[in-house]
Amino acid sequence: MLRRSSSAAARERRALAPPAAMQPASHTVNMPPHEPRQLYGPAPFYPHVVGGVIQPPRDYVVWSLFNFTACNCCFVGFIALIFSIKARDCKVIGDPEGAARYGRTARLLNIAAFMLSVIIFLGVITGIASSRHLINTKLRDLIRNEDELDERGR
Repeated sequence: MLRRSSSAAARERRALAPPAAMQPASHTVNMPPHEPRQLYGPAPFYPHVVGGVIQPPRDYVVWSLFNFTACNCCFVGFIALIFSIKARDCKVIGDPEGAARYGRTARLLNIAAFMLSVIIFLGVITGIASSRHLINTKLRDLIRNEDELDERGR
């Protein structure tokens, strides 16, 4: 077994190492240490506390997807979907206040989208029913007028 001297091994490592210009610059990032949130004591707003267990804020993504596909009146469903995705992103990165804020906005937009769609749907149904009634009335009047003309002409 051949043994190399430490200086020969060091020269070989330097020869195989990339030049200094190609090596990434080393730097340090000074960040305060992360401390876990205390369950007791003053805490920022967190929406649901059930039996001492903190529930994560709701993001309403499924409801927003439904409103986006079925009840997208004036693109309110699309905007609700955007806020729902923002709420989910905030929940994933650990920002419960932002997630709760975006979740509340998504919920209000979902309610608005659903109500607007119901109102428009009922308006369309009412319009169709009244126009059908109007058309039937006009047709009956035309038929009566034709019958009266036929009777006069005989």
